[in-house]
Parts: sequence; C-alpha cells; structure tokens
Amino acid sequence: MYHWKRTPLALAFTIGFVILAGSALACGGPPVALFKASVTGGQAPLVVTFVNESTGAEEFTWEFGDGETKTTNSTKETVTHEYKKAGAHTLKLTAGKKGQPATANSSTATITVAPAALASIMIAPAEANVGPEGKQAFTAEARDSFGNIIPDAKFAFKSNEMAGRVDPSGAFVAGRKAGSFDGAVSVEATQGNTTKSASARVTINTGPLDHVLVTPSKTELAIGKTQDFTAAPMDAFDNPVAGAQVSWTVDGAAGTIEAGKLTAGSLARTFERGVTATAKIGTLSTSGSASVTVKPDPLDSITVQDVRVAAGATQQLRAEAKDRHGNQLSDVQVAWSVLSQNAGVTTAGGMLTAGLVARTFPNVIQAKVTQGDIAKTASAQVVIVPGPLAQVVVGPGQIDLGIGMTQQFVAVSADQYGNRISGLSFTWSVESGGGSIDSKGLFTASNTPGAYGKTVKAAVRQGDNSRSGTANVSVAPDQIAFVSNRDNENFELYTMNTDGSDVKRLTKTSTGLKYQGIGGGASWSPDGRLIAYDQIGNTVITDDRASSSSLLTNNKTTDGIGAFSPAWSPDGKRVVFTTVVGKDAAAQFDLYAIDIDGGNLARLTNTAGAEFSPRWSPDGKRIVYDYSAPGGQGDIWTMDPDGKNARVLASNPGNDTAPEWSPDGRQIAFMSNNTGNYEIFVMNADGTAIRQLTANNSTDSGPSWSPDGKRIAFASERDTPGHSEIYVMNADGTGVVRLTNNDKNDVDPVWAPRKSGVAVSPASVVVPGSKALRPLSIELIASVARKAVVRIETDLGTGSGFLIDPNGLVMTANHVVAGAKTIGVTLDDGRKFSATLKGRDLVRDVALVQIPATGLPILPHGDLGQSALGQQVVVLGYPLGSKEITVTSGLFSALRTDGSRSITWIQTDTAVNAGNSGGPLLNLQGAVIGIVTKKRIQTGVEGVGLAVSISSIDPYLGRLRSGETLFE
Repeated sequence: MYHWKRTPLALAFTIGFVILAGSALACGGPPVALFKASVTGGQAPLVVTFVNESTGAEEFTWEFGDGETKTTNSTKETVTHEYKKAGAHTLKLTAGKKGQPATANSSTATITVAPAALASIMIAPAEANVGPEGKQAFTAEARDSFGNIIPDAKFAFKSNEMAGRVDPSGAFVAGRKAGSFDGAVSVEATQGNTTKSASARVTINTGPLDHVLVTPSKTELAIGKTQDFTAAPMDAFDNPVAGAQVSWTVDGAAGTIEAGKLTAGSLARTFERGVTATAKIGTLSTSGSASVTVKPDPLDSITVQDVRVAAGATQQLRAEAKDRHGNQLSDVQVAWSVLSQNAGVTTAGGMLTAGLVARTFPNVIQAKVTQGDIAKTASAQVVIVPGPLAQVVVGPGQIDLGIGMTQQFVAVSADQYGNRISGLSFTWSVESGGGSIDSKGLFTASNTPGAYGKTVKAAVRQGDNSRSGTANVSVAPDQIAFVSNRDNENFELYTMNTDGSDVKRLTKTSTGLKYQGIGGGASWSPDGRLIAYDQIGNTVITDDRASSSSLLTNNKTTDGIGAFSPAWSPDGKRVVFTTVVGKDAAAQFDLYAIDIDGGNLARLTNTAGAEFSPRWSPDGKRIVYDYSAPGGQGDIWTMDPDGKNARVLASNPGNDTAPEWSPDGRQIAFMSNNTGNYEIFVMNADGTAIRQLTANNSTDSGPSWSPDGKRIAFASERDTPGHSEIYVMNADGTGVVRLTNNDKNDVDPVWAPRKSGVAVSPASVVVPGSKALRPLSIELIASVARKAVVRIETDLGTGSGFLIDPNGLVMTANHVVAGAKTIGVTLDDGRKFSATLKGRDLVRDVALVQIPATGLPILPHGDLGQSALGQQVVVLGYPLGSKEITVTSGLFSALRTDGSRSITWIQTDTAVNAGNSGGPLLNLQGAVIGIVTKKRIQTGVEGVGLAVSISSIDPYLGRLRSGETLFE
C-alpha cells in the first residue's frame, strides 16, 4: 500500500515547529493530511482503496481528480473509488479542523488509468457527398467500452470499386458515375485478437453543368408554325444535371419561343443557331443549339434613325422596314422629306444637308416606305451640333480698367456659323502689353496707362484645328475730378491725371455747376466709372467721358428745392445729398438719400440747423457731415445711414466742414478756420487726435483722399491769391505739389477710385454673324409671345414686363418699379396679382418682380449674335397706359456698346412709347434679345427705342433671382 504524509519539514514550515506524526491531535496541533492508496495505476475500470491516516482533523474532503468528490468525518472510514476515464488523475485529500479560526491541510497523489480493451470503431465522415472524381479524406477512431480512445489500434481501409478507390491513409477518390453507395468506404481496427469494423456511405453528386443536348438538332418550319424542342443539361461525364434552369432564346428573327415551343418568324433565311437552350445553375451557364429555317411576312412597320449631324454637313438618312415579327425587309422603296427647312434639306435618295443653327428638331425627318400595295410612314429627329472650330470670341471685347485692377475674361469657341462649342480648354496670354493674365483668364492691369488693342488672347485647339480671339484693354490713369470756371464764367466738371496732365472738360451746361468751394461738388461711384455732380438745383450722374448723363434729382424729387453735395455709398446703390427745405428765413438744409435710379428717397435729417457735405464711411455704416446750429459754426457729426444715432465728432470755435473719410475708415480729413483762415486738418474717425496738415495765409479747402490713403488732394489760393488751384500732398501734410495753374478757379477736387472689372459670362458673349433660324411671321410671334407679356401698374405709373419663370418671375425695367409702393401685374388672360420686388439692377435698368402663380408661359432668351443690323425686331407691351397689348415691329437700327461696363444696347426704330418700358424686344424667332428700357425723363412718345441686350443681363441674372440690388 502506498503512503502519503506531510514531511516534518513541510509541517514545520506551516506551523513553525516540528510535531511527530501521530502526536499532533493529542497535542492539539494543526491538522495533517495523510493517506494510503491500494494502487496508483492500472487499466480501466481501476478500483482504488484509500486509508485515511491524517491527524489533528475532524473533517476530510476527497477530490479524486476525475470530477468526483467525497466527504468523510473519521479516519476510520475506508474510501474506495472506481476510475473509468483513461489518463493521469490527481487525487487531493484536504483535512480540516473547526475552530476560531478553522484550519486545514491537504495532500495529493497521482492515479494513472489506461484504456480498456477495444470495444468499438468509428469512421468519419459517416456520410460523404462528392462530385465525379471528387476527393474525400476519411479518418477512424477506436474506443474501449468506456469511450476512451485507444491510441495503439491498427486501421485498414478498403472501398467499393463501383464507388471509387481509397488508399491506406483513408484518402478516397470517387468514380465518375453519379449515385449513392452504401459501404463505399470501410475500415477495420485491430487490438490483439480483437477486431472491429465500420463503413461510410458515399453519394457521388452530378458534376458541374457542362453542356446541353437539344432535340431535334435541326428543323424547317413554315411561317407561324411551331416546333417542340427538348433540352437535356449534362455534366462533363454525361450525367444528367437535375435542377438546372433552362431558358430558350431565338437567334435574330427566327421567331419566338416559350417553354421549348418555337413559333417561327417570317424572315427567309436559315439560322444555324436558330434555337438555343441555355441551362443555368448558380453562376454556371451553358447552352446548346438547333438550326431553324423560316420565311418572311409582308411589310408591317418602319423605323427611321435619329440624325446627329454637324451644322451645314451632309449625312445619309436611314430607315429600317420590318414585318410584324420585326424581321428586316429589303424589297421595299423609301421616299424622304424634311418638314422644317431649319433642320435642312434632303435629296430623293435621303442625303440630308443639315441646317446652320445647332439645336434639336423633333420629328422633322419623314420616310415613306412601300412594298407593293402596302405603305408605311415614320419620322425622326435631327440633332444639329456645332461644326469644326472656326472662331473664338473673347468677352468682354473691350474693357477700361484702373491701374492694378483685375478683369475676369471668358472665351467662347464657335463654328463658322456661330454655333458655340463646349468642352474645349483655352490658353490665355497677353500679346501687346497692358498687364498680365493667369491660366484661368484673370487679367491684372499694369501700372502703365494706355490703350492696348487685341492684347488679351484666348487660344484653343480642337484636334489639329486651332483658333484664337482677342480683346482690347484700356488701362486708365489715376484721375482727379474737379470743378472749374477756366473756360467761361460757368463752373463745369473736369478730370485730369493725378500729375495734373490731360485735363478734360466733361460738362457743357447752360447754368453751370453749383460752386461749392469747400469740396463735395462731385462724387465718384465706387467702381470709378460714374460721377454724380451738382448742376444748379439738381444732381446729375454721368460717366467719366460724359457720353451719357441722367438726372438723379430735381425740384420735385425732395421736399425742398435743389440737391447738392452728392456722395456715393460704398456699395454704389445710393447717393446722399443736401437739399434746401423751405424758403427765406424758414429755409433749412437737410440731408436726403436716394437710390441711384431715383427710387427709395429718404429724409435723413430734419433740424433747425444746416447739414452739409455728407460722406459715407468706407464700410457703409456711418455718414459724416457738417452740422451748423442756427447762428452757429459748423461742426463735424456722424450718423447711421438711416439718420439715427447722430453725434458730434469735432466741435471747435471755428467752422469745421468738408469732412472726408480715409479709404481705410480710420481717419477723417476736413477743413477748418479754427486757426484763422481755412486749413486742412485730419482726425481719427472717433474725433480724437486732431492734426493740422496745412498752414499758410490763404484758404486750403476741399480735401480728398487718394484710393490708397497715402495722399490728399485739395484746393488752395496759397500761390495765386484770389483764385484757387488744385494741389496734392502726402497724408501727413508733407510733399505738397501743385497740379493746376490758370487765372480762374479750380476747386472741389475728388480723387477717382480705380476702375474695377465687370461681370461677364459665356452667355453674355455675342458671337457676331451667328446664323439664325428662319423667321416666323409677326402674327405667329405675337400670338405665342403675348401669353408671357404682362402689364405692370404701380402707384407711380404703368409699364410692361414678361415672364421668365413658370413660377411667376417677371422681368421688367427697373425704372418702371423704382420707388413704387405698390406693384400690380396683369396677365394676358386677365388674371391680376400683387407683386413683390425681387431684385434690381441699377446700372442696366432691369428689375425682377414676383407674383404668386405657377404653370405660366415664359419667353425664351435669344442669341444677340444671330441678329444683325437691318433685321426686323418686334416689341410687345402696354404703351401709353393701354390695357390692351400692342405689337409693333421695326428694324434693328444700331448697336451701342458701353465698353466701360460691358453693356450692349439695341437701338430700334420700332414705335416705342411710354408704357413699353420693361417689355420684350423679340427677334423673328420669338426669343427675347433685349428689354425695352428708358428713364422717364419726359412724358409722351419716347421716340427711338432703346433696349438693354439680354446678353448684358445674363451674368447678373442669378444674383437678381436671389434678391440682390446691383450696382456694378
């Protein structure tokens, strides 16, 4: 018997001293686990008896190592356990003693159990599925009666020859015949004299789909007769493949087939693969075919191919004749015609010569096909596309720019007929100076003023074909406008370069300009292209060449008389000015603001004193001005653009006037006699840090900052007592330079902003000489277009307009609705709507108004390039307050171009009267090429009609739709 106990060393380690075996309990020592085992190894089932020889313990826990346990309370109890599981099992005895605290001790032993005799064998897998010549690995396990694996068993595999073959390792290779084979693979296990066996079932599945047999393999059928076909899907070993999906198709026009039943077509030919059966399983697909011979039926239908052809090019028209089964027929005759000359003309044989305007013409090609007594017709569209690259047009074609300013150029490529070609990339260059240009067409003007003809170049290539176009640039020198009586007793408006050269007279009036003498007589628009100035009693707007002028205010515009000291807002949309309200002793000078189109007049001040010389801050948030209390001196004040929050900036014993913001808005220059005679001063924008810039015995007046804020222009009598000249100095008062020298008065200098670029888009570029569609009759144009023309009535008058969006967006002239409090729109069908102002273009005199309606007819935009001088144009509108639409026609008599702003005006001798403003100017295809527009300077007949071209409006149309008010 085997004996396990704790060694004295271990016990000493545990309790700290040595106790002899057998005396621990008597001495009251800790428990010591000790036992004996009858055997420590053997074959299952192995029975082991354990004798408990522990000391000092009251309770004993046996853990046998095979998952079973037992508890005893006395060393006298003999413990027996049967081991059935093969392997090494660790027995653990824990001896415990109760008390405070409880104590315990344990001891272990290893019991090794070997498997019993061979009792069974298993083969895996018991069932296998393989394809023909497929492979499967089989394995076997031998076990005793307790389920323990017998590792030293010997195995022998064998197979059924019908099913396949197996090697000694159990590797099986299936045969080719599909089927299920019981006992296809068997195995024997041997242990001594004991032998056990097992077998597996093997199912050989049909192989992958390989081919299809179609029966019959050929047939001949009369028209409309039927033939049943069968299809047998097979694998590569000719095993029928079950579960395959079979679909039937017919080659060409052999007929139709359904579930293997062919209904023959009528085309007289043999189809070698007339019927095809396609079998499919999963991703595998294969097919088999049979030959079919059929004959045709008579003509049933024709189709004509749509045509896509370059403008002016030729192309053969084609038609297909078919019987009722869709078989093509060859024994037919075809007659061709073109229903619209805009699409082109054709010969009897169907050779089409395309029209010259690129667009789509639906259903204009017609073919008549006959076969004996049977005749059929069909139509098709013609899509005319641009021909080869022939020209490039650059826009704007002419632009005036200030030094260092930028202009985005665009280019349009077109064929010889003016059809635009899209998708080509342009190469930009500067050919004759004037600035530089980047790869995207952004031009930056140089520092050298001058006219640079054909300098901006856009080149493009289409295959081996290359073309280019150019544009002209004028780089304008920095300029100063001023007022002078140098040529006569009247004061007129002049400009000069900032070095005093190239003096030009802009105005020639009968009354002269209002002489300020303190500055503020004129004001440049922010883009440097227009000037607002005082003409006795009125404010007039002109361009820097005085080529066109318009009256902004008159005595009826305001509550008082006269309007002077105009100042442009930084966004260019409004002008603030001084007017006289009342007469004689009751007269007062107040400030007003007005849109540059004369609308939205607002009174900003209403005091007993006088307000002069208003100027907008560069950010548009404040207005600085000179305020004089009754009987008092002038002080510098500021207020919000609506006249609120007025406060004083500078208050001195003398008179402070003519304030001017610096371009960065941080400083204000002004003139003051605080030190005796008038001198030029500068202070911070909050009124602090006043600095005197000039000091002499004469008057210095009218300060004006240069656009870069580095210099100040002013008028002075310092060198010519009794009359003023124009000077410039640095912003700190140094470097004074005299610019003018004559025996009259040069006053009120105003430094011009540098001319900025204008918006342009490809649609705004006019390709000259573009071919047009054939004209429609005036009656037809009027009957169609009138549905989109509207009558506009405001609290100020009447005008016309036209719909550009089915959802109620109306385009009209801005002056028709400017300043109106109510806007009414009447449609051609009599419906009336209240309209809201959507967007306004103050430069091109265009406005959009919105009415609450949908599904409305609209007028398309035309191409100005397709119109030429002398061609007929049509005007629709409601003139002279008429409630009935009128139609007039005349000639396209002139084309006026404002190169400074890239605006094109169309002049026509069509009868245009008051009320026609805002109406459409149509070409003879019924498309809008212009908007009739004219400032309401006089009543009655307006005479020669002017319309702003739709191409000039296009770059701004998106912004107008979004509700912007534009000045640029």
